[in-house]
Amino acid sequence: MASFSEQIRVLEERTEKRLNAELEAVEKLDAKAIPKLLEKTRTRRALLSIKPEFTPEVVGIAKEIIAFGGAGLGFALAFGEKMPAEFGWFTILIGTFYLNLIVVSLAILAWFFMQARTRYPWLYLNRLGNSDQYFYYNAVPTNYSFAPIYMYRKDRRIYGALESYLGNLSKFAKRCITETPVEELKNEIIQYHLLLFYQGYLDQYEQQLTHTAIYGFSASLCVPIVILALRNMGVVP
Repeated sequence: MASFSEQIRVLEERTEKRLNAELEAVEKLDAKAIPKLLEKTRTRRALLSIKPEFTPEVVGIAKEIIAFGGAGLGFALAFGEKMPAEFGWFTILIGTFYLNLIVVSLAILAWFFMQARTRYPWLYLNRLGNSDQYFYYNAVPTNYSFAPIYMYRKDRRIYGALESYLGNLSKFAKRCITETPVEELKNEIIQYHLLLFYQGYLDQYEQQLTHTAIYGFSASLCVPIVILALRNMGVVP
């Protein structure tokens, strides 16, 4: 039985053959149609909006809540016992509210960091996951490593990095120079399709993040209200 990786390669090869056949059919039917399709694909791709809309606001609110919520929780713990009974209960309610907000904010930040380190599934493809003219996953060698500092063998490691860079530059230049109009159209379509999928992924992630914030903050407000109601009913002393 073929491994998962082999199955993906077979599926990718089959899809690429169909894509090549479609492009070859267009070229045989009307060679002048290739530049028009190329321009149309580029125009549509340029109109895509793939930047996050709500993530900066939600994450920013979560960070502020952790900062100010921690200060409020510390104040409640420090001065809760010195206040009169009624104020003590009020302090407990506020402290519970702050604590829940902090937990929800930590969950939001955890989800944000998990998304930030995600390797998108289509990047596991060799040829159809992204275009090497537009995205580094195909353009940069997979064995190339980036480091902010060199702790040892600095000269040798810098030489190796530059050697890899210059060698890859020659290959990259050759691919760009020898690229035919059909291959250029193929790369544009691949990149256009990738950005559409990424746009969908980003929208789904932002909805999940926003729902976490809405439901979590709402629940945080409900908890002290429920505690206060239970106390008024005599359930909580």
